[in-house]
Amino acid sequence: MTSVAPKLLVWRALPVTLAPYPDLAASEVTGPTGAIIADPALLRVTVADKIDNARAILADHRRIGDDVWARFNAPREDILWYYTEALKAYRQAAVNSPLLDDLQILVWEMRKVIKDG
Repeated sequence: MTSVAPKLLVWRALPVTLAPYPDLAASEVTGPTGAIIADPALLRVTVADKIDNARAILADHRRIGDDVWARFNAPREDILWYYTEALKAYRQAAVNSPLLDDLQILVWEMRKVIKDG
């Protein structure tokens, strides 16, 4: 019999940091509001979701500029923090996928857009 040891993905301090923004903190029950216990391979789906969302944010920013940030219940810096911490958490959870490289590039692009805007 083979034992599969689950990996623990811990999302740090989001409930405290984003307390004034309950919609964002509650947006992912199994994500930043607590911890996920899952095999790293299973987390690729959530990485793909983060990539899709980050691409949409950046594409909308190209179309409508800084007005894109008004859609969120948190400042743009907190959105960047969220994606940065998600990337760190995936790496700590030993997710091994080229998708992390894609997410890293999107986080860099988001950082540039926020810092330049």
